[in-house]
Amino acid sequence: VIKSYKQRMFRRMQLETEMQKIRLSPEAQCQMRKMLSQKESNYIRLKRAKMDKSMFTKIKPIGVGAFGEVALVKKIDTNHLYAMKTLRKVDVLKRNQVAHVKAERDILAEADNEWVVKLYYSFHNKVQIIFVLEGIIKFD
Repeated sequence: VIKSYKQRMFRRMQLETEMQKIRLSPEAQCQMRKMLSQKESNYIRLKRAKMDKSMFTKIKPIGVGAFGEVALVKKIDTNHLYAMKTLRKVDVLKRNQVAHVKAERDILAEADNEWVVKLYYSFHNKVQIIFVLEGIIKFD
């Protein structure tokens, strides 16, 4: 809890520093603080929510990789579409990729860039690590 609080305060200080550098108007600063506060609230709410695969319906596979698969899924309660990346823990451990998987999760969770897919949820069970990502759908 203390670590989380310190991280939030650090992000707040970063925002304040950046706003001072670019000399935002007081109104724009207020808006930016509200946006950060909303993001922090959403993040805390999502962290508390216990997730599992049963909350999603698999629509179709998108791809297969060395550690698992990616599938298009729909969240049952909201009907939102996502990409679900499912990694087999045994393969991640066998290939010594735990640090890489954690780094991937951290980068996706922190990234705020239109070129980086958004991570909405991450959770695990006894055999899998699951990332629920922004579902980028292409229609040909």
